[in-house]
Amino acid sequence: MPDGKVADVEVAEPSPLTMLNQAACLAVEKAAPFNPMPLNPANEEIKMKIDIVFKIERNRMAGSF
Repeated sequence: MPDGKVADVEVAEPSPLTMLNQAACLAVEKAAPFNPMPLNPANEEIKMKIDIVFKIERNRMAGSF
């Protein structure tokens, strides 16, 4: 939205893991409000695409002695 608030969050390329899709949406919602967009005299909503990449690593400590 023009004031930096988030109106709608959707995942463009969903992961097969629902938990990651939900985490991506939550990350965007918690990051709001964003800075207002400059040069938007009509105060229109602006769509943005934000790439979020999760890196999942194995717990290297588990079971290793």
